[in-house]
This record gives sequence, structure tokens and C-alpha cells, in this order.
Amino acid sequence: MTRQSLVTSNGVKVNNAKVVKPDVAADNGVIHIIDTVVIPEFLGKIKPVS
Repeated sequence: MTRQSLVTSNGVKVNNAKVVKPDVAADNGVIHIIDTVVIPEFLGKIKPVS
């Protein structure tokens, strides 16, 4: 998956997801809260097992 980041006067976007809360401390590092679910491209190519 190629990530594309964009910084504008309206904030930061990553793959069309807007960062709504940056730099949230977590037990294993720092996370950024975004306003949408980002799904890797390869998951769309996996066929369900019947």
C-alpha cells in the first residue's frame, strides 16, 4: 500500500483520511486518530473461503 500524506492549512490527511487528533500516547508508542478506516489494497484482492 502506498501511503500519501498531505499537509494543508486545514490539517493533515493520509490516504484521504483526515487526522482529527495527532500524537495520542499509547502503551506501545504514539498513535494518530483519523476519521475513516484505512484498508490495505491487498485485502480487497483476497477471496473469501467457502
